[in-house]
Amino acid sequence: MVVTAEISPATSFPGSTTATWQQHRSLLEPDFFEVSTNTVRAASQVWLLRSEGRNIVVDTGFAHTQQPGAQANDTDLIQGLTAAGVRREDNDVVINTHLHEDHVGWNTYLDGGVRVPSFPNLAPGHTPGSSILRLQSGSDTALFVGDALHTPLQIVQPDTNSQYCEDPTRARRTRNQLLGQAADTNALVLPAHFPGHGAAEIERNGN
Repeated sequence: MVVTAEISPATSFPGSTTATWQQHRSLLEPDFFEVSTNTVRAASQVWLLRSEGRNIVVDTGFAHTQQPGAQANDTDLIQGLTAAGVRREDNDVVINTHLHEDHVGWNTYLDGGVRVPSFPNLAPGHTPGSSILRLQSGSDTALFVGDALHTPLQIVQPDTNSQYCEDPTRARRTRNQLLGQAADTNALVLPAHFPGHGAAEIERNGN
């Protein structure tokens, strides 16, 4: 499920340059970058996994009901899961990669003016900090990396931080390690904010 937004590269990736975005436009257009308007396209992804009889939701997206002036009965996520054949009561696990509002918005929803849990059969609890979920199925591996990546530009230039990187040095180190691991293990990388196909396979080009 995707909600897209258009934002300025200079705002979102303050260390990047216009020349860098232009240089990699063949990688970024049209899903991730619009040259004519100089805007980056972002998404808010929610993932539904089915494993060993369990339904697992990775992040719950951005709840419009949390915003001033929004409609109280805007239940897009719940409707989307229902369309996929999964009722609220059928979800067993929710994994929040971190606790930004665009990743935990639908952990609750408004019902008659009262905020209630979206998935009533879950156990309470959360983890501090940012997490990466590793999914193994036979010889295949998928990495749900949350906000470690906001744009494919960070794949080819992993030292590019977003405005949300609170520890820039550690963020660069983590991103380089993550991409190196993905390349070495042929893991599928699923960032939280890529529009378009929403996933990437990583190959090394040099070191």
